[in-house]
Amino acid sequence: MGLRYPAPHNAPTVLLFSTVARQEIVARCCDTAQRAGVRAGMPLAEAKALCPSARQRPFDPDKSGEALALLAKWCQRFSPVVAVDPVPAGRHEDDAPDGLLLDVTGEGHLFGGEHLLLVEIGTRLRRIGFGGRLAIAPTVGAAWGLARFGSSAACIAGEDLQPLLGPLPVAALRLSAQICAALKEVGIQQVRHLLALPRESLLVRFGEEILLRLDQAFGRADELIEPVRLHEPLEVRRLFDGATTQLEAISITVQELLEELCRQLETQESGVRGFRLQWQRINAVAVSREFILSRPSRDARHLWGLVRPKMESMHMGYGVEGITLTASWTQGIPHGQSDAWGKEEDAHDEEYGHFLDTLVNRWGKERVLAAHAVASHTPENARQFQPATEGRAQAEILKVERPSVLFEKPEPAEGMALQPDHPPAWIRWRGEEYPLEVGIGPERIVTAWWNDSRRQRGASTRDYFKVQTKGATWLWVFRELETSRWYVHGLWA
Repeated sequence: MGLRYPAPHNAPTVLLFSTVARQEIVARCCDTAQRAGVRAGMPLAEAKALCPSARQRPFDPDKSGEALALLAKWCQRFSPVVAVDPVPAGRHEDDAPDGLLLDVTGEGHLFGGEHLLLVEIGTRLRRIGFGGRLAIAPTVGAAWGLARFGSSAACIAGEDLQPLLGPLPVAALRLSAQICAALKEVGIQQVRHLLALPRESLLVRFGEEILLRLDQAFGRADELIEPVRLHEPLEVRRLFDGATTQLEAISITVQELLEELCRQLETQESGVRGFRLQWQRINAVAVSREFILSRPSRDARHLWGLVRPKMESMHMGYGVEGITLTASWTQGIPHGQSDAWGKEEDAHDEEYGHFLDTLVNRWGKERVLAAHAVASHTPENARQFQPATEGRAQAEILKVERPSVLFEKPEPAEGMALQPDHPPAWIRWRGEEYPLEVGIGPERIVTAWWNDSRRQRGASTRDYFKVQTKGATWLWVFRELETSRWYVHGLWA
């Protein structure tokens, strides 16, 4: 997201200037000055000739960076991961940052879609006096290039990257000014021209930067966003005297850093819920792994059990120069008085948490799910499966008897009741007939029409009965009043 300062209606024209080689040049200007022909890098005297009534103020990069950091914290209402863009647009003589990065993965549905999310962000920014060029893309590099060189308010999918990035200038890849100038000398001005050339020739002639930026833009290389935080996260690091490729030395160092991190967490009466292990490699980009825990922990032995398997997939390259551990998510763990003999339930909870963390970090949080209660009278909708590491507010559970085994979907059956509103006398289910001896009910439940996943139409009225077969099996059956059909929804095992 690239930002600029718009000129409100009837606002004075403003020029921000800086001194370069004893010459005052325009560093930033408002929209009104741009429409008059003023551009960044222009001598201030020439700009004043175009806008005689413009106000001049010295440009302070430090104050501009502080304001941008405050705006990044304000943007956390749209995403918890917001960062000041470390790569400026390249249109100015200075290197002051002029954009923000927001990780909005999985948040579009909260605003009715990603297009509406862009509209919401742009509207909110204009209300507080900022304008901007916005873009949403699968990669940081693609969003950066589209926001600064593409059409405003762009929102693209992964398969649209190449046709949309291809016509953009090579500067949209976040290449340095030297490389852009070298490419221009040989007639390469657009991204599509680079894509048509062999990677080997690009590497030999222009270096590794151009390949890295291409891979980041098209999703072939990972890129992390370092978010702005209200408080600096706990971080411990170790730098080696020289690069090492000995896994044993790296493992010992990681264990020592984990112990140091846990000691700092203990002094703050807190535990870690999420942390990152990063290796700084010689002549290569850093490699990192993220870890998420189900509950806060400051047990170095447990954390090492999570880290050790992931280290096998972290490539050391030509050698590791340094190791950094960052506690990106912490929660409080107050000190407590322990009993002399301990409590079995506390030990069980701790062991379960360790087991859950191991599964999540090996298989991924989307594959380890837990059932959470949902406030719904419809039995099949009264719970949802969510990642086990995500804490959810507990819904009020109805204090009514429910079977120990509840089927995902009610199973069709045939039944016959001797009198209206009475339990069935017999039922045919799964190809077998079951004479019934005892029946309790009815319990009437009306499903909600807006989330009736089975019928996709109006509400369904059900009369539930708890019945016992001659084999002493208790079934939970219901009759749908609209169709007079019988279903088996569960049993007591």
